[in-house]
Amino acid sequence: LAMVKKNDKIEKIREEIDKKLEKDNVKKRLKENLEGEVYDEAWLKPLLILLEYKQTDNSKIEFIDNDKKLQIDHILPKKWEKIDYWKEKWEQSIAIEWLNKLGNLTLLSDKKNKEASNDSFPNKLEIYKRGKDGTTAFRITQSILEKKEWTKTEVSERHDWSIKNILEILGIEYQ
Repeated sequence: LAMVKKNDKIEKIREEIDKKLEKDNVKKRLKENLEGEVYDEAWLKPLLILLEYKQTDNSKIEFIDNDKKLQIDHILPKKWEKIDYWKEKWEQSIAIEWLNKLGNLTLLSDKKNKEASNDSFPNKLEIYKRGKDGTTAFRITQSILEKKEWTKTEVSERHDWSIKNILEILGIEYQ
């Protein structure tokens, strides 16, 4: 801010920001944070909203309220162990590893989230498609409708896709 107040040139400001990002390992820490468990992070919902905005063109962008009506759904539910469908598909160690990661989380309205809750994947798909309020409006959730099952492979692919797109949105190249 001091540089802006002094009317320094944008190139000089950008140089200083890049130095600070490098010195503090911000890119590395960002990627590490995105790759880990993110469910309880305060920045998760805004980040998923940002990812949602990237999926639409300018003609379809609408403001998404970050309020209590907007919720985050665990596709593999938090209480997966209580549902036979999920117990047949997931081993405990793998489920625990992926449960709260970006690839297993999506945006839903509070009504759809309550309805989908701890249901099986086929039932969740039906709720995402129809439910009481029609198909979910969220493109990042609609992309799940193309899946036939929800296993580590699908979660991992979606996880990688999410990180790649978030880094792209933020303009961060990371090897």
